[in-house]
Amino acid sequence: MRSALQIVCCILLLFPMMAIGAQAAPTSQTPPSKLSALKEGIKHIALAQEAERKQPDAEKADYYASRALAAQEAMAAWVTPSFFVSLTGVIVSVIGLFAILYSLHLNRRATNAAQDAVLVARDANAAQSRAWVSLTCNINSLKRGRTHAGINGIYFNVSCTAKNHGNSPATSVIFHAEIALLSPQSSSRFDRMSEYSNGIRARADHDAEAIFPGVAIQVNHQVFLPDADIKASMLGKDFKMIQPIIYGCLNYKSPHVEGIRQTRFSYDVCSINEDGSVEVLMPDKPDWLDKRIGLVGPGIIVAD
Repeated sequence: MRSALQIVCCILLLFPMMAIGAQAAPTSQTPPSKLSALKEGIKHIALAQEAERKQPDAEKADYYASRALAAQEAMAAWVTPSFFVSLTGVIVSVIGLFAILYSLHLNRRATNAAQDAVLVARDANAAQSRAWVSLTCNINSLKRGRTHAGINGIYFNVSCTAKNHGNSPATSVIFHAEIALLSPQSSSRFDRMSEYSNGIRARADHDAEAIFPGVAIQVNHQVFLPDADIKASMLGKDFKMIQPIIYGCLNYKSPHVEGIRQTRFSYDVCSINEDGSVEVLMPDKPDWLDKRIGLVGPGIIVAD
């Protein structure tokens, strides 16, 4: 609106001047000063119009600049709270991760405990339902003899009462025994029993008789002690005595237990007097075999 009024005013100012110039044209030209004034007026009007045209763009640029500055200030104001919020989120995430790992650890422990409980329950059930065989041993029927290889010595008959104290029958029952002389250089009674029984367990014996729950049977095995071993054991001793031991095992199977089960035993062999006292065996005496000879304790009985 302002620019239109300026244009109208400019035309109104120029019109008289043009009329005057038209009247004076025949005689003389328009003075230069008036033309310059006219050009300056037109120039000022054009500059004013250009300024009015650019003013809205400048106002818009200032408006957007102020808005951008306000947005930057708002963002700057939220930097610190955003940092703490992010830090809190990271801490909570780490705590949650550790909670998950700890929960997995507890679940694993609970699973292992449950598996152990199952194994314990299974073993307890097997222990209650399996066969358990005990042994009560003695020796009898001592006699001198000779082996097929011509070796002289003494035969001992090892007789044991095997009783099943379990709730299942003991099957594939096999009984084995051995005799040996102890010396300071030899192994202990327990080591000899263990070595011998482990060798017997590894054998592939054929199935034999069974022992039902609450039933006792008699099992026997004959052992041989060479005279040469007796003489070698007394060699160099002032007190002519020997320390025989008898050891062995009874192998059996149970329906609720894998593998072969064993009941092992080991006893000392001594002379037993009429009053029940015990003496060591002294083979240098001619009547040493006429006395009662038996197994004396404390013996070793191991059941697995």
